[in-house]
Amino acid sequence: MFTASLKRTLVLLLALLFGIAIVVLSIVPLNRIALGTRPRYAASASLVHHVAVVHAAVHILIFAAAACVAWFAADFAAKGRTGKVLAVMMTLVLGCTTEYLQHAVYRNPLELNDVFTNVFSSAVAFCALALIAKYRERHQKPNDLD
Repeated sequence: MFTASLKRTLVLLLALLFGIAIVVLSIVPLNRIALGTRPRYAASASLVHHVAVVHAAVHILIFAAAACVAWFAADFAAKGRTGKVLAVMMTLVLGCTTEYLQHAVYRNPLELNDVFTNVFSSAVAFCALALIAKYRERHQKPNDLD
């Protein structure tokens, strides 16, 4: 139904839209209290801790998902190693850039913990995907080749 070129274009477009959605949703002035990323007031230490844990978990999930999307888009678009290296670099830059944009737009202090969480979760996801790919490559039967 679709040609290989059209499939590759659609996959890359979806990956690009996912990255744009991350940037837009991190910059749009949403009600962060309702999202659980900012406490309304520091009523108790447990509330602040809970919000910090939820906030970090959201960063971990989003940037691990971004790493997976970038990995599979790069794998689908180009089978070489260069595409995957670019996917890693672009996801790491995306994690740093979104936090800097929040700092630049809202004049908030730069949240270095969030930058670290974004970069760390992306790197861990990429390492896990690389290990899975290497395992599958080594344990693939000769007749399973495409």
